[in-house]
Parts: sequence; C-alpha cells; structure tokens
Amino acid sequence: IRHELQRTFAEASPEATLVRLDDLGALNAIHPALGFDREQASAFRRLREIRAPLPASYWLALLWNVPVTTGLTERLALTRSQSNCLEAIPEFRAQAHLLGSSLAPSALCAVLDAFPKPTLWAAAAILQPPASEHVLHYLTRLSHVRPVLRGDDVIALGVPQGPRVAEVLARLRAAK
Repeated sequence: IRHELQRTFAEASPEATLVRLDDLGALNAIHPALGFDREQASAFRRLREIRAPLPASYWLALLWNVPVTTGLTERLALTRSQSNCLEAIPEFRAQAHLLGSSLAPSALCAVLDAFPKPTLWAAAAILQPPASEHVLHYLTRLSHVRPVLRGDDVIALGVPQGPRVAEVLARLRAAK
C-alpha cells in the first residue's frame, strides 16, 4: 500500500487521484481514519508552491489529521523515519499556538528545532498565516544559520569539553 501511495505521490497532481480514491472509499478501506478532503488537496498544491521536499511532505499532509496508531503505521508499512515524523505531529500541535505571535528568530528556532523537517514542511502547507509564514521562514532561512565558530574553536578559547561547548554554540547561534 505504501508503494502504491508513493507512486501516486510521484504524479504531477496526486491530489486528484487521492480525492477520487476517497470518493470511492478506497482510503477508508485502507484504514477507517484515512480520508482526503479539499483542505488536504490545497495543502498538496501548497507543498509544490513552497518547493517542499516531496513525497515525504505529502505523507504528512495526508496523515496530518489521522490519530497516530500502531495499526495505521503497520497497515501503511511506514518507514521508521516516516513514523517519527508522524509521531511528531501531536507535539507540534501542542506548540503551534506559539507561532501565532511575533517571535524573535532565536525563539522561533527554539520552538521548531525539535521537529523533523518533513513535519515542518507539512505544517507550513497546512497552517494558516502567520503561523505558516513563521514555519516557512524557519525552514528556508533560520534552520540554516550556524555560528562561525565550531566546537573545536570554542574548546580552543578555553571552554572545557562537554555539554558546556554545546551551550556556548547554541548561544552563538541564537545571537547570530
């Protein structure tokens, strides 16, 4: 089933096929909680507009509102990576309220660094502004910011090896 859905995701407009599969009851036959509506179709189009990595983001847009159950991940034979991204959605939802307000770049990174990138790409396509804009800004700009100094440089400056080096690097990234 996973391979067939991946083939569908490889099409130019997979949402047309998924709407038809939903109309025929095929998605519900795969798993009772599985469906596909106009909002999800819009998210698929948005994923292409924002140039999200496909098909990893398609999987999460398809499964965004489906409760995470072992039966679903087994039925779809999801990979460990796909399962990890799917399992991150409830925690992301718990943090999403923070994205509705204006956040400093370092605060935005502090919220979003913990989530897998495919989960964030799906969120950028599904959420409404300003939250979607914050996630997209993080993905396209902020997640790539790195301090000039590396761990060895920090140690050479006198910080002892260990967790303190990671703290210094995190603070340098936040400052940058």
